[in-house]
Amino acid sequence: AAGLSCGTGKVINILAAMYGRNEREPCGPANDHITGCVSAKSYPIMNTCAGKRLCYVDASNYNFGDPCSGVAKYLKVGYFCAPQGIPARFHHLGCWRDENDR
Repeated sequence: AAGLSCGTGKVINILAAMYGRNEREPCGPANDHITGCVSAKSYPIMNTCAGKRLCYVDASNYNFGDPCSGVAKYLKVGYFCAPQGIPARFHHLGCWRDENDR
């Protein structure tokens, strides 16, 4: 599991989340020509991290559903730590390959 974290006295605020594939580069060549597939569950699931100092979520079809079968997917999240309101950071949080792509 990959995680989001904030320093002492600060909490996570989710700005955006995307599980699927909208770029060719991350997570290797498995059908990387296919882009534009995003799970509708991305933001609601990641927003469960809001208000916490630490949060861990597996980037997997199990958690987010499978928006594009046979395609390598990744989780990208934009968040900031309150109360400072620092600029959002986008982190690549992991890859998921379908069983038939291995």
